[in-house]
Amino acid sequence: MLEIGAGHGRDTMFFASNGLEVEALDYSSRGIEIINKKAIEKKLPVKSQLFDVKKPLLFQDTHFDATYSHMLLNMRFSRAELHSIFSEIRRVLKPNGLNYFSVRNHNDQFYGAIVSPLFKGEFDKQIEDILGINVHTMPIADFNQTGSMLVSNNYGAGIHPKASEKEIEIVSSILKVDVEPLTINGGIPYLSSGIICNSKSLVVGSITTGPELIMLSRGFKM
Repeated sequence: MLEIGAGHGRDTMFFASNGLEVEALDYSSRGIEIINKKAIEKKLPVKSQLFDVKKPLLFQDTHFDATYSHMLLNMRFSRAELHSIFSEIRRVLKPNGLNYFSVRNHNDQFYGAIVSPLFKGEFDKQIEDILGINVHTMPIADFNQTGSMLVSNNYGAGIHPKASEKEIEIVSSILKVDVEPLTINGGIPYLSSGIICNSKSLVVGSITTGPELIMLSRGFKM
């Protein structure tokens, strides 16, 4: 199978460890280095190479049983570039081959990003290009250090306790999750300084109080 936009090889290793021979392509030389290292360490059937997906694929016609890409097509491609990508995928697939890909849409809970007002112009566009999502610029609780005031996972978000109701409403609408004013470590409002979280677990400082833990559990739905 062919994986386009393999990143650091998370899915590549999954496919290869389940008996598939994988050709992995990515635009990042660092990503290819990581994939090669993982494949050697795990002794998996993976070949990888640096590649710009806007160019024709370097394989013969009807070469693969399946192709796969995760969020690659959310990058800012023109309609002509997308047409070329899909045409190339179709060319290298065998008859009845399968093309699996994932993309985001406006109803996706991961659709939006919020950045500091200190990021302007070309920086916003760079972030949009990398993440493939809309970027919203706003302060929180009169602080421009937005990333310090807000932490979120797939199920909820915590925000600086002095954030206004309007700010909470806006953040909730962008991230598509409920937002709770929270503190950590006995009253510290700068949440990202003391929280590590994903959709499975939450780690906070050891001096976080019992009432704070209750609110954190409520805010992040865990």
